[in-house]
Amino acid sequence: MVGQSRTGVQMASPWRAIEKCGLFLEVLDARAPLSTTSLTFRHRFKGRPVIRFLMKSDLASPSANRAWVQRLGRDGSMVVAIDRNNRQQVREASAALTEWAKHKSPFRKIRASVVGIPNTGKSSLINAMVGRKKQETGDRPGVTRGVEWVRLVDGILLLDQPGVMGDDQVEMESYWRRVCCGTIPQGDWDPEEVAGHLVTYLDEKRRGWSDVLDLPGDTTGEGDFLDRLARRQGLLGRGGVLNRPAAARRLVDSYRKGRLGRISLEMPT
Repeated sequence: MVGQSRTGVQMASPWRAIEKCGLFLEVLDARAPLSTTSLTFRHRFKGRPVIRFLMKSDLASPSANRAWVQRLGRDGSMVVAIDRNNRQQVREASAALTEWAKHKSPFRKIRASVVGIPNTGKSSLINAMVGRKKQETGDRPGVTRGVEWVRLVDGILLLDQPGVMGDDQVEMESYWRRVCCGTIPQGDWDPEEVAGHLVTYLDEKRRGWSDVLDLPGDTTGEGDFLDRLARRQGLLGRGGVLNRPAAARRLVDSYRKGRLGRISLEMPT
């Protein structure tokens, strides 16, 4: 679809260019690769060549990163776990892409696009690979002034705007993981419900995870946990009532920022 800005400049949708791409760089959150997979992308571009990037790998379990690279690469696809701030990893990823392009298309350049659900690290990947400090983007597909391509590596041109796919309808097991990875906007989720799922998962998979929070008392269920967390952090409402939603949001935020440690929310089966 083609629209027009208030200044009268014609604006073209990047989706038209994305449809013509011969390669997709699918960005997943390394902490939950399955839950942060775009179902829209898998359906719309089924069968197209894909290289998968597990972003924010520095926040995920190292053993889980290795397991996911192996699991997702079983079909012969290239899978890269990357911390955008690790220059060595970025250089290695660039070298691997260059070799891939040489074998796949030695005589002509491949047009590629970075795709994925919101806030998985698409712009960070573009910036790290292309060498820029900032790439502006939004949390939904939008419009841009024309279509621009930049050199990613030798043999690959990259669409200079991520393809954001955020219309998936997912089950609760994937939904709460998406929230904890920061891909669902604030206000679109119930903090106590999401925190409840997170606490249950961590209690089952990561013994002693809550020690870093220095909470008093014993853990006797998710409700009591949020009460103790609210009391420990001084989160009180009117009349001294414990603010459980605020405590739940703090907990989710602590997980997102890695304050609870390098913890993955999914392991391959």
